[in-house]
Amino acid sequence: MKNKNTELEDVQSLNNQRLSYSLVLHGIREKLELTIPEYILADYIYHLASNPNSPTIGWCFASKDSLAEQTGFSASSIKRYLNRLEKKELIERKRTAGNGLTRATGRWYDEVETIRQRLNVIYKNKTKIIKSRS
Repeated sequence: MKNKNTELEDVQSLNNQRLSYSLVLHGIREKLELTIPEYILADYIYHLASNPNSPTIGWCFASKDSLAEQTGFSASSIKRYLNRLEKKELIERKRTAGNGLTRATGRWYDEVETIRQRLNVIYKNKTKIIKSRS
């Protein structure tokens, strides 16, 4: 069994890895009037905040600099994207003594994640049908 320090190191190690891909649902992105980088950032925040091993469950604690490093966007772009996402009520931020915390809102979940989950079910069902015909 891992101790709390080891778990925190594991989470920080995962948070230090660069984002290698992102699935963009362009129809939803366009509906929300987001640029591709804004969509990618919001999606990344959603997934970081959803990590059950995070010391701040439900919140992304990555700094703007860390988000910039992980996504390949500049720190100034990250700040601009965060502001736009917050204005669109797709993320919320909690200012703390440290870097602050960020998470996707219920609106992001309703608009994006529910559709993604439905698409996953459809894909899995189609895959089962194709395998059963083989």
